[in-house]
Amino acid sequence: MKFVLVGTGSAGDLVPCLRLAGALARRGYQPTVIALEDYAPRQRFDFPVHTIPGGEDSLWPRPRVLRKVSLANPGAMYLAMRRKLAQLAPRVNDALLELVDADTTLVSNSVTMVAGRLLAYARGARHASLLFAPLLPTPNSASCVFVPPAIRGRTGTAIAHLMWALTQELGGACAEDLRCRLDMVDPAGPDHGPLVMATSPFVTPHSGHWPGNVVQTGWFRSARDDRSPLPASLALFLRRHPEPLLMSFGSVLVRDPVADLALFRAATPPGRGLVVQSRALPPGPWGDTAYNALGLDHTALLPHVAQVVHHGGAGTTYAALAAGKPALVIPHLGDQAYYGRRVHALRAGPRPLPRARLSARKLRAAVRRLDDPAYAAGAGVAQRILAREDGIAHAVQVLERT
Repeated sequence: MKFVLVGTGSAGDLVPCLRLAGALARRGYQPTVIALEDYAPRQRFDFPVHTIPGGEDSLWPRPRVLRKVSLANPGAMYLAMRRKLAQLAPRVNDALLELVDADTTLVSNSVTMVAGRLLAYARGARHASLLFAPLLPTPNSASCVFVPPAIRGRTGTAIAHLMWALTQELGGACAEDLRCRLDMVDPAGPDHGPLVMATSPFVTPHSGHWPGNVVQTGWFRSARDDRSPLPASLALFLRRHPEPLLMSFGSVLVRDPVADLALFRAATPPGRGLVVQSRALPPGPWGDTAYNALGLDHTALLPHVAQVVHHGGAGTTYAALAAGKPALVIPHLGDQAYYGRRVHALRAGPRPLPRARLSARKLRAAVRRLDDPAYAAGAGVAQRILAREDGIAHAVQVLERT
């Protein structure tokens, strides 16, 4: 059986797909992952990674002023993302049309869900969807990214439905391009294919308002044998600076990566080592007390750090919780504010500090709060619970039944 997994997006979208594809390959299946070229992994896998041209500039606006406007204005951010994804749509569809046939199970992401269902219907293939955050409408703010914590009931549900419709519309150009190429209309009736929600019920409580085809599997944690070895220079840095801080905004849109690096250094307490993961600098030492661990898997890096300051992406949030590390979340956009609230609700870190209100003074104060033993205890509870989950094995079982 063949599987095609759509991992078009930044590292947070791609890495879980690679982990799931690895598990499918070990079961004897033939998976292929579609990835943007700039985020494609450098190491070889036991399955093909089909790359299409694209990267950061395919997802976010390039000019710094437009990035600043987008980060400050959610509406502008949405319009910028929609425009960028519309430009990317033909390349994504080229890959889908090449790889998907009647013997395929297509696993779509949130942007290709509608297009994926359309193509599967046209080719007689099987279709499943995969989400890494709880985007589906529900009135509970603990179970839905889009429900503001202060709003409940019908108003919260209405907001969630509107935001979910807008999220699906991000893939509108992809679906419309396929309709034109295939000269067909959408299939009638609801999509009965499984929707795999790769979230932990501990972090995201299951909602009775989710459709019946939703299967919450648990987080897609990395297998131990998938961990990257530590570079020799990083091992030396850790001997000189044991238990440093990790500060990283991942591959999320930022206004000025170099300014963020300076902010991280200014907020690091004297005598503490600092590890960053920045695309703005080459990997390796950065002065005497900082190190850029760009590209290193979190499962290899996190056991060696004391605390984490991050943007609140789903993958980084789960990796920090699974490692038992207290975390301060600085949400920039999308689902990151939700994960910041959940980390605080689980007592694994202080209240999130939104990027729009970030300053060196506020970041220094928040980093000091990470030393509260209660946060270490909360992160330890999360670590023990997440260690009992095997989201990838559960997802493989779901896909085998598709």
